[in-house]
Amino acid sequence: MTPGEHTAPPPRLVRMRILVLGSGAREHAIVKALLREGGHEVIAAPGNAGIAAEAETVALNPADPVVVADYAASNAIDLVVIGPEAPLVAGVADALRSRGIPVFGPGRAAAAILRSISLIRSAVCGTAMTAMSS
Repeated sequence: MTPGEHTAPPPRLVRMRILVLGSGAREHAIVKALLREGGHEVIAAPGNAGIAAEAETVALNPADPVVVADYAASNAIDLVVIGPEAPLVAGVADALRSRGIPVFGPGRAAAAILRSISLIRSAVCGTAMTAMSS
């Protein structure tokens, strides 16, 4: 660095309250990654024993759009991350977005398309596997 040059200050981490919906291994990995980033308060609903050892868990139905949106609004949640398919298909992301709460996950319509693709793939692959084994 030469005299008179300025270096940019280091970026400041924004502390967020993040709600992770789900109770499986994928959600556990998401919680661990968010905690590793540092500074965030991570809450999981409903979580599992492994998640509970690392983050706060709350007992609520992650597939109920009204319950999740009400919880997020009343607890100053900055971001909701939806792991499993059921809350997506139930429209949880849509309910959160309609209340101005940022969410990581597709809306109900997109989730339904993804689910249809998955079901078709399973049916086709299952049929192909059955035909090959005959």
